[in-house]
Amino acid sequence: GLWLGLRKAQKAGGLMDKTTSIGTMIVYGMPSWWLGMLVIMFFAYTIKIFPSGGLHSVPPPTGFAYYIDLFYHMTLPVLTLVLIGFWGSAFLIRNIVLGILQEDYIMAARTRGIPERKVLYGHAMRTAAPPIVTMALLSLLASVGGNIIFEGIFSWPGLGNLYWIAIEQNDIPVLMGNLFITTALYIGGLVTLDLIYGFLDPRIKVGGKQ
Repeated sequence: GLWLGLRKAQKAGGLMDKTTSIGTMIVYGMPSWWLGMLVIMFFAYTIKIFPSGGLHSVPPPTGFAYYIDLFYHMTLPVLTLVLIGFWGSAFLIRNIVLGILQEDYIMAARTRGIPERKVLYGHAMRTAAPPIVTMALLSLLASVGGNIIFEGIFSWPGLGNLYWIAIEQNDIPVLMGNLFITTALYIGGLVTLDLIYGFLDPRIKVGGKQ
């Protein structure tokens, strides 16, 4: 998604940008559970090459075959997340970098004859790094925290599916424990993000000292 987003920003308004933007907006605008249902309908029920859900067969195989079966069952959920993550990140990175490429210091760098590749990867990417890292980390936290409907569709025993089971059974301790874990992950992720910001943007270190 990073490479496609940079290319779309660099060639904004061109043929590649226009053609990929249509698919990007369609896929990025889809809820993950709805795209998951489409993927299941096509690959599991139409061409019938992948299972519709679960983490393993029943009964599960033993030995090395267990891991092969695990990856086989993970194909459709991972494919769904990759489709949304790839096109979604490309769409956001394109908009972030496109705004930076219109800044005065980028225009000045181009005027001095600096190669376009160095302008894009050396100047624009340095400024775009903090929001891109924020987007990537928050997306990772969202996937770790779980999605109730998405995991329910694929019958994944994750945190999101655990929420659903606890709500159905009115299991308050499990709900509170799940909420505590999710909150701790987000707080830890935000602290990590602040530390990363210090490396990406030296101005944050200077501001903190002042």
